[in-house]
Amino acid sequence: MSMAMGLGNMYRLPQMALIHGGLPFLVVYAVLTVILGLPLLFLELGVGQMAQEGFIKSWRAVPFFKGIGYVKLLAGCFLSLYYPLYVSLAIIYLVWVLKGPVPFTDCANGVVITSVGYSATAKNGQECLRSTFLKRPLGDPYYFGIFAAALFLIWLTITLMSIKRTRSYVKSLIILFFPVLACYTAMTTKSILMNVNISTLPFFKGADWSLLGKAEIWYFASIQIFFSTCIGFGSFVTNAGTIYNKVNPFWTAFGYITVNLIFGSGSVIIMTILTGNVNDTITSGSEVAEVHLFASIYDAIVLKNDDEFIAWMSAVYLLFISSGLISMATLSYSLLKAIYSHDGLRLKRWHVALLFNFSGFILSCLLLLRYDFDLVHLLDHYVVGNLILITVVIEVIAFVAFYGTGRLQSDFEFILGRLLSKFWLCLWWLTPLFLTGVFVWGLATLSLEGIFKVDPVWLYAVGWALVLTAFIFIFAIGVFVSRKQDGYTLLDKLKASLEPSHNWGPKDPMLRHNWVQWNTKSLSGERDFTLKRRGTKDYTKTIKKRAKKEASELSAMSVHGAYVQTDTHSTNSPSTISRPKSSHRNNTPRNSTHLNNGGNYDQLYYISSEALGNIKHHNKPPAEPEASLVDSLEKNNANEQENHKTKPTNRNTYPFTTGQETTDNIRHTFPGKIADKYLEDETSEGYGTFRNKGPYVIEGGDIGHVCYRKYGVDEVTEL
Repeated sequence: MSMAMGLGNMYRLPQMALIHGGLPFLVVYAVLTVILGLPLLFLELGVGQMAQEGFIKSWRAVPFFKGIGYVKLLAGCFLSLYYPLYVSLAIIYLVWVLKGPVPFTDCANGVVITSVGYSATAKNGQECLRSTFLKRPLGDPYYFGIFAAALFLIWLTITLMSIKRTRSYVKSLIILFFPVLACYTAMTTKSILMNVNISTLPFFKGADWSLLGKAEIWYFASIQIFFSTCIGFGSFVTNAGTIYNKVNPFWTAFGYITVNLIFGSGSVIIMTILTGNVNDTITSGSEVAEVHLFASIYDAIVLKNDDEFIAWMSAVYLLFISSGLISMATLSYSLLKAIYSHDGLRLKRWHVALLFNFSGFILSCLLLLRYDFDLVHLLDHYVVGNLILITVVIEVIAFVAFYGTGRLQSDFEFILGRLLSKFWLCLWWLTPLFLTGVFVWGLATLSLEGIFKVDPVWLYAVGWALVLTAFIFIFAIGVFVSRKQDGYTLLDKLKASLEPSHNWGPKDPMLRHNWVQWNTKSLSGERDFTLKRRGTKDYTKTIKKRAKKEASELSAMSVHGAYVQTDTHSTNSPSTISRPKSSHRNNTPRNSTHLNNGGNYDQLYYISSEALGNIKHHNKPPAEPEASLVDSLEKNNANEQENHKTKPTNRNTYPFTTGQETTDNIRHTFPGKIADKYLEDETSEGYGTFRNKGPYVIEGGDIGHVCYRKYGVDEVTEL
């Protein structure tokens, strides 16, 4: 919820909606967020849980496309340079508005005489900004110094949020969520109290639905998805390996997209109500698009010129400050993790954090050297959004085409613990095709030289040159990586670079072991969904619950060989196998499970697959076991009791050893077909150790199970 209230969703989305068509833009954005954002986020979370090492090292899956990680790193660094400018501007506006008067002294045109007395005329929001904080810093360093001081405060806060890795990051998101939610609630309340007729607002009244047939809305809405949701910047791939490593990626993606869409759409409507009709005053040719919303809010404050309204609008600036810090915490965490985990870097984590934040502060100040936010316009309008769109397209194609839908399906089934619908595979194929079509459509039909004004040639030339260079860089890195692969010819090396590397897979040893087991079984078409969940409380409880139920069924149907009854009051019926009372412990164990009219069953030796099959298919119980089997069980039990008296209890001791000796012991203890069934290849769901419970039955197909109960201070049942 905290990430869903970032600056891209709270500030940039309302601004883009006000500029590019209003309500039609919002509708297209909402539709694309569901059909594009959900599958992309689902894919990122799944890949992140498999990689567990950040968005650069995740390309061990397909090493040829490792350059995508570096381009994402570059785009994230660019974004982290100009987002603090928006936060600083919100701080400046908040201080200036609270200290009064409004309009600002530096933005007043003069005083005129009206029917009620003297009144100050004010410049509009765009002119006010361009004559103060967006003016040339070398001509008037006063406002530049104020801006730099606010930037220093922001970067100092970012340093504190990133100094202790994941712990600082999580705490920052939790702490910042509450002021953001409070400000959002205050804005919603004020919007309701204003009693504005929504149908009269130009955002709704002047909606031009013919724009749905033009590339402008589709292109800019597709770009906005990445800014609003943080998809494509590597944040979720990084988080999935740490914070989200044990969550269900589908429900996490679904919940996040839903919350993100609710907050984003709400912020658009709230900003539209609060700014009123001031957006009718857009004067093409002089607007700075990146501060359009700031200018509109200032115009609304000047128009109202009411202390109560100013107090409510202060919540808007506080919202931008808090949401900006959330975005910066998210960006800095993923970027620092990618930089710090890079091979060959020997600096300490806090050294990397200090260098990154200090460099960010210096470069953010340098962006102000060009007036009218020209460098911010260069990065936001030309570079960052297009870089992310291109990398996402190539990334998804790399996974579905080269990593393979078969591997993807297998990996996601392992992560989810259930079958993956082919619907998702189809969406992953269609998503890059759709984004490519929108991008080409936009290039062919839109004037990509600015928004409100035509940018200088150097500006858009540098922007598109950076995008083209990044595109070429991805494949250049691919060629460089392929040359380092094992192979005799260049073609062999290229093929090796398009296959997963030997160290691809989960970093966690236990998860990696289960993943390798999963892949081994999946080759033969078998899917053991317990592998992902082994070791968790949910898995243990499920196995215990099912084992108790099956043991109860065995007892109720009087199945031979299912248990050994030690109750002194039990009868020697054909349905039980009695044994002498143990000499070294009480006849009724304190932790025994009571079944079958109060009988105490504390030791389970063997359950045949025939017995399990008869219970499943409701057939008659099998015939009584041969006398040799009963004698063998009794003899084996007596030997184990004698061994227990002379040898210490070892939790890892099993009733049989390994190799040929194991086979001989099994055939001696369980003669005939029983031993043959036991010695078949094991295909059970697994085994485990459960304390102070028993007896247990684990379903295993056409095989039997040998269970061994050990006694002592720490009682366990090994299956």
